[in-house]
Amino acid sequence: MALGTDFDGISGRLQINGAGEMQKLAAALSDNGYKPDEIEKIFYKNVLRVFRNVIG
Repeated sequence: MALGTDFDGISGRLQINGAGEMQKLAAALSDNGYKPDEIEKIFYKNVLRVFRNVIG
């Protein structure tokens, strides 16, 4: 699983209005007890691990 920053097809009022505001998600995760290494996994390290395992 990886995060996407395309908001095509999403209507209504959003709290994050594009890739430039992803720090809001990181801050919310931190505020809710996630550790920095867990946030990094959510943002990119999990998908990087999968890519390395699949592609080499």
